Amino acid sequence: MLQKLSVLVLSLCLFSTVAAEPLNWFTEPTAAFAKAQATGKPIFTDVFTTWCSWCKKLDEETFSTPEFQAEAARFVLLKVDGDKYPTFKTQHGVPGYPTMLFLNAEDQEIHTKVVGFKTADKLVPIMKEVPASVAPQMTSDISWYTVPEKAFEAAKAQRKPIFTDVFTTWCHWCKKLDEETFSAPQFHAEAARFILLKVDGDQYSEFVLKYSVSGYPTMLFLNGDGQEIHAKAVGFKTADKLVPIMKEVK
Repeated sequence: MLQKLSVLVLSLCLFSTVAAEPLNWFTEPTAAFAKAQATGKPIFTDVFTTWCSWCKKLDEETFSTPEFQAEAARFVLLKVDGDKYPTFKTQHGVPGYPTMLFLNAEDQEIHTKVVGFKTADKLVPIMKEVPASVAPQMTSDISWYTVPEKAFEAAKAQRKPIFTDVFTTWCHWCKKLDEETFSAPQFHAEAARFILLKVDGDQYSEFVLKYSVSGYPTMLFLNGDGQEIHAKAVGFKTADKLVPIMKEVK
């Protein structure tokens, strides 16, 4: 009986040791993006500050649990100090701390952000919704930026205008635009001379206000400085209606 008890105690000690192993977090975004590019894994990003009590609680009570650690194994893990990386915070519209982001190697958000403290039983099911292998958002053979600042940088570097699709996940006509218009060969041909940007209006409310977006979908034509260079197109458009508008943009 004593021998069995000793084995049980030893087993519990071993389990506790495994569960308590520290996670391997990147603390510099570009290093995490490089790792994600090499492995094809999504990035779980904890945006925090050193003075945030709920951030510490997340570390101590959620990230330390076996359930979180088991699911975290399929992610590249990144911790970003919001005070040290204010540009990163702004790019991703971080409203408070802690905020958890799900990114791909191109710094694109691939799932709705999670704001505030979450216990493991609430957070892990959300993590399970994120695909195991991710790439830049695609509509057939064209790729879209999902962070405005990244699109502006690319537009300046490549000297291209930006075609911006402002949408929401709950918008029926936005889905129809993706399925019927953005998949059309004539749209693809014209889109090649643009930087393509998708902006979720629910995630980028300041963007929506700045450009006076009155409904979804709304398509904007911008330059690398974020200035509108053509009248916006509001509502669903078939490719034969949208492409002639795109051709007017210089």
